[in-house]
Amino acid sequence: MLISVIIPTYNSALYIEDTLNSVFGQGWNDLEVIVMDDGSTDNTLSLLRSLAEKESRLHVFQQPNGKPAKARNNAIRKAKGEWIAFIDSDDIWLPRKLDYQLAETIKYNADLSFTNGYVCLNNNMELRDHLFMVEQRIYEGEEGVQLFHQQNRIPTSSVLVKAEVFRNYGYMPEYPEYPMYCEDYLFWTRLLNKGCRFIGLEKPLLLYRVHSESTIGDEIRLLPPLIQVLFLLPGVRAIQWKQHLEKTTQRYIELLTERNQMSDLGPLVSPILRSLYASWKATLLSVAWTISNRLFVSLFWRMREYKS
Repeated sequence: MLISVIIPTYNSALYIEDTLNSVFGQGWNDLEVIVMDDGSTDNTLSLLRSLAEKESRLHVFQQPNGKPAKARNNAIRKAKGEWIAFIDSDDIWLPRKLDYQLAETIKYNADLSFTNGYVCLNNNMELRDHLFMVEQRIYEGEEGVQLFHQQNRIPTSSVLVKAEVFRNYGYMPEYPEYPMYCEDYLFWTRLLNKGCRFIGLEKPLLLYRVHSESTIGDEIRLLPPLIQVLFLLPGVRAIQWKQHLEKTTQRYIELLTERNQMSDLGPLVSPILRSLYASWKATLLSVAWTISNRLFVSLFWRMREYKS
C-alpha cells in the first residue's frame, strides 16, 4: 500500500536530511517522498537534488514562495499513494510510526489519524519532557467539531490521511486568501464538519522541533491569524468556541499591553465583541475602546464571560 509523504520546505538545509532519514528509516518500503521547496534562498534545493540522486523514492519539486499550505497542496497533486502523510522539514518521526499508525487508522475505520509527540525545545531532540497531550479517541460529527472549536488538537507533522479525502473535499486553504499559520486548523475542522472520521493516537511518535524558546514576538505574530481562523470555523459557535476566542483574545491583549502595542488590536475589536457578548456589553466595550485603550482593557478583564 503506497504512502505518499508530503514535506513542504523553506530554507531548511540544516534539518531536512535528518527529517528524511527518519522517514526512510521507517521500514515502510512502499513509499514515495515528495518535497516541495517553497522558493528557498539557501542551499536546501541543491542538497535535496543531491539526496534524490541516491534515493529513487525521493522526488523534489520547487515553487515560487507561496507558503506552507500551497506547498503541501502542490505536492499532494503529484502524489500517487492511497494514503498521504505529512511531516515538516525540521521534524522527526520516531521508528515504526507509519506501520503502527496505518494499522490503527484502518482498525478504527478513520479517514484521518494523528499521533502524540514530543515538543523538543531549543533544538534539543533528546528532550522528551513536553507532550502535545493528544488523547486516544475518535472525533466525528458535531461532537468532533465542537472539540475542535475548543482547540486545534492535531500536530500536522503526525497526520496520516486517505488521499481520496482531498479528491472528495478539496485542499488546504491557502494564503493570502486565508490567514497563514492556522490554515491546517481550518482544514481539519472543515473535514469534520463534512463528515470525516478522525482517530487521535496517544502514543508519541513525533519529535517536533522548536528552534528556540517561544518569545512574545512570536506569539504576537501567531495570535491574530488564530483569531481570524476562529471566525471561519464551520459549525455551531457554542460555548467551546467562545471560550477559545475569549482566551485567545485575552492572551493577545496581555502581550500587546506588555509591548505597548494595543492599537494593533483595532481591526479585530468589533468582530470579537460581536461574537462574544450581548449587544449592550459589546457596545459598552466598543465605546471604551474609542475613549481609551486602558479603559477598554480594564472593562474587558472585568466583563469576561467564558472563562475556561
